[in-house]
Amino acid sequence: MNKFIASTFLLCFFYLPAFSDNLEKRQKDYTLSLYMSGNYFRCIDEIRKGIFYWNADKIEGEYFISCCYFSGKQYHTTVSRLSENNEPRNAMLLSQSLLALGEFRKSYDVSSRLLYNTGKIDNYDILVRRIEPLIYLENYQTAIMELEDYKKIADKHETLSALEEKLHSFSNIPSHSRGLSVLLSALLPGLGQTYNGRYLSGLISLAGVGATACAGAFLHRRGENGLAAGAFSLSAVFYCGNLYGAYNSASEFNAKQKKLYRDGLSANIPPYDPLKYLDYRNER
Repeated sequence: MNKFIASTFLLCFFYLPAFSDNLEKRQKDYTLSLYMSGNYFRCIDEIRKGIFYWNADKIEGEYFISCCYFSGKQYHTTVSRLSENNEPRNAMLLSQSLLALGEFRKSYDVSSRLLYNTGKIDNYDILVRRIEPLIYLENYQTAIMELEDYKKIADKHETLSALEEKLHSFSNIPSHSRGLSVLLSALLPGLGQTYNGRYLSGLISLAGVGATACAGAFLHRRGENGLAAGAFSLSAVFYCGNLYGAYNSASEFNAKQKKLYRDGLSANIPPYDPLKYLDYRNER
C-alpha cells in the first residue's frame, strides 16, 4: 500500500506540472481561436480565466482584452481602458480607437507621441498610424513633414515611394469654384450644375425656370395678370433654387474629389492589426 502511495506521489510530482502546462497551452490556443473566429467577448472571458487559473501575464492579458474590445467595435470601452496607459502598443491601440470614433485630432496627438527606434514598435507602423488621422484631417502638409522625418531615421520601405508620390500630389486635387458655379447659373439657369457634372439637375433647373417664366409671359399677354404674377413668382423661386443648387453642386464635386484622393492615400496605408504586438501564447 505504501509503495502504491509513493508511486502515485512520484507520478503526480513529475507529470502533473507537464499536464498542467499542456492544459494551459490548450486553453490559450482555444482563446486565440475564439478571437480569430470573431467571438471577442467569449475570448475576453477565457483571457480572464487564464489570468485567474494559470497566473498568465496580467499585462499581456489586459492588452489582449483591449484588442478584443477594439475588434468588437467597442471603441469607447477601449478608450476608457487605455486613456491612462502610455505603453507604446497601448498608445497605438488608443490612437486607432479614437480614429474609429472620428476623433482625428486626438488620434494624431496620441500617435505623434510614439517614438521611433525604441525597438517596441516597428518604425513604419508608427509612421502610417501618424499619417492616417492626418489624411482624415486633410492636413497633407503635416503628413509630408512626418514622412520626411521618417526618411531621416529609417530605411526605405517598399510602399513608401507610392505613399510619398500620392501625398505630394495633394495640390492637384480638382476643385470647382462655388462662386463661379453660382455666376454661371445666374447667367443661364442650370449652367452651374452642368459645369459641376450634374447634367440632369442642370436640365431640370433650366426647364423649371424657363417653363414658368414662359407661362407667366403667356398669361400676361392674355391679360390674366393674377395668374401671370403667380407664374413669375414661381419662376423666381425656381431661379433662386437654381443658384442654391449650383452652389451645392460645386461643394459636392469638391467633396467627391477630396474623398477620391483620401481613398487613394488610404490604399497605401496597411490595415491595423492589434495582435501584431501580442505575445499571449509564448509569453513565458
